[in-house]
This record gives sequence, C-alpha cells and structure tokens, in this order.
Amino acid sequence: MMLSKADQQGMESREARRIREEARKSLLDIYFDFDRWGLSDEGKKNLSESAGFLRKHPTAKLVIEGHCDDRGSREYNLALGEKRAKETRHYLSDLGIHNPVTVTSYGKERPTCNGQDESCYSKNRRAHLLMETK
Repeated sequence: MMLSKADQQGMESREARRIREEARKSLLDIYFDFDRWGLSDEGKKNLSESAGFLRKHPTAKLVIEGHCDDRGSREYNLALGEKRAKETRHYLSDLGIHNPVTVTSYGKERPTCNGQDESCYSKNRRAHLLMETK
C-alpha cells in the first residue's frame, strides 16, 4: 500500500504530537532550596524518571530552564537560575543522557506562582525541562 505525501505528513504530524505530549508528561520539574542549586534526593529521583523518556528519544532536543523566586536582584537570580539549569544538565549527563541540550535562565522573570509566601516561592525555584519544538 502506498501512502500519499499528505498521508505521510499527517502520520508524521500525529507522531510528533504524541511525542510532545509524552515529553510534557515525562519531563519533570526539579525544585531547589532557597539560594541553592544543588539537587535534592527528590530532584535526583525526578531526573532519573525523566531520563527514561530521554533514553527512548535520544535525538530529542532538550531545553532546561533555570528559574528562581522573586527575592534578590535580577542579575543574581539570572546567575542562580543558570547554575540550577547547568546542575540539572550535569546530573542527566551522569545518568548517561547525551541528548542535545540548551540551557537558559529566566531568573525571577517567569514565575509559576505570584504569591509572597514560602509555599509560592518554593514552586518558582525550579529547573523546568521541555522538549524543543520547531
């Protein structure tokens, strides 16, 4: 059976959407303590789980975003977010993951929570993993 070019593109598009959805569910955020970039045991566990997806898709391009809560200067938080993202990349490499990786820091510029208390701050101190899409 021959497939038309349109049918092939439709199948590729569905497969790309399936992989993006799998990435969204499989690539877990890593949370950090205040003013720290070292990985916790829970962070290491989440990265080990995320590594399963990356092993299944070794050519998937990964983006690791470093984020901070809103305390501290913009410049300080950009540097801290970068350290968090790089520490995350380093640990994935230690797990044998060698996917193409882009590291970026948003510092305190893209919070997931806007409250002014620890429960909110802790949600913003993270490394966010996502698959790069074009």
